[in-house]
Amino acid sequence: MIGRILRRLPLCRTLLRRLTFFRHRRRLRPGRPIFGIDTPVYREPMTPYLVHCSGWLHLGDAQEDLESVALVLEGTVLAESRRLLRRPDVDKVLGLPKGTRTGFHLMGSGIGVLEPGPHPVRPTLVYRLRGTTGDHRLCTVNLWIVDGDKPALKQPYGSLLDPELDQQLGRSDVYTTGAPDPLASDRCVELLLQEFDPGASVLDLGCGAGAYGTPLMDAGHIWLGVEGDPATACLASESGLPVLVANVVDLELADGAFDHVIAIEVIEHLDDPEAFIRQAARLANHSAVFSVPNSAAIPLLHPYVVTPWHLMEADHKSFFTPTNLTQLLEQHFEQVEVVPYGDLPIRTPEGARIFYHLLAVCRNGDSATD
Repeated sequence: MIGRILRRLPLCRTLLRRLTFFRHRRRLRPGRPIFGIDTPVYREPMTPYLVHCSGWLHLGDAQEDLESVALVLEGTVLAESRRLLRRPDVDKVLGLPKGTRTGFHLMGSGIGVLEPGPHPVRPTLVYRLRGTTGDHRLCTVNLWIVDGDKPALKQPYGSLLDPELDQQLGRSDVYTTGAPDPLASDRCVELLLQEFDPGASVLDLGCGAGAYGTPLMDAGHIWLGVEGDPATACLASESGLPVLVANVVDLELADGAFDHVIAIEVIEHLDDPEAFIRQAARLANHSAVFSVPNSAAIPLLHPYVVTPWHLMEADHKSFFTPTNLTQLLEQHFEQVEVVPYGDLPIRTPEGARIFYHLLAVCRNGDSATD
């Protein structure tokens, strides 16, 4: 019991992870896979609607042949990833070359496969190699599945009540859009840096005030912002960031002009997101990354009578869930992987995490380590 409690404490989880690293380093042998699981932690509640797992994997000389990593339950794939991420912490502890891609994020749905809980589920973590058939087993992952019933939305957004309010408010007073956020999400920056190779060129479409320009340039990347609103573009220019004032759809740049294209919290504001996505796909040589608000979080917040302000901004034209975002992007890219991020400080009544944003990484290619 004491051990279970300690595993749930952040500091203890970090120490245990470090010990795991050193244990694996001693076992580093040619041809033998080594790996670690970061999440889920012990008995972390998870609904059938969102199954997720993250960690790292190294296959020695066979690393370049890695095709995918997956969670499989009785022959059914719950979650799968065809890309590996840069993990400097793993490189350092295992003595690997800097920039080796070993990390993975798996996200999928267990609808129709997993019954509502609470109960444990033990899928198998496997990997697959190019040019071979069959799965290679790594370990069993312990998932704790809780009730997955969606709450009924009888009164979706509630009321704005303030005992000091002395005037009547209209919709524009409540559901409005302010100035662009000058600060980047630390977690989003972390995910981008895990995806990008050192010194990559990045085109930021709809860059706003250039929130992601500074952290990406500080990390050694070449960054260029594109913003359609001149007043907003001035905010980026005043910060010393390179920015073009242009309509994204009308950009006349060469195909594959940039290693990566990003659009952070942009496509939900557009009347025609498909034209924007087509342009991003044309300009990206390696990958395109899109971040959007996670509309699937709205019903999860309802039991707390919480109004999800950013999710309900007045100028949002499209509302995305992991499923419909994947379907939209798959029309333009061979590989699309959506991961949640930005978990809120509150949980569902059953204890499952609620993620505020979705990050979609889109590529055309076969290798998980490209």
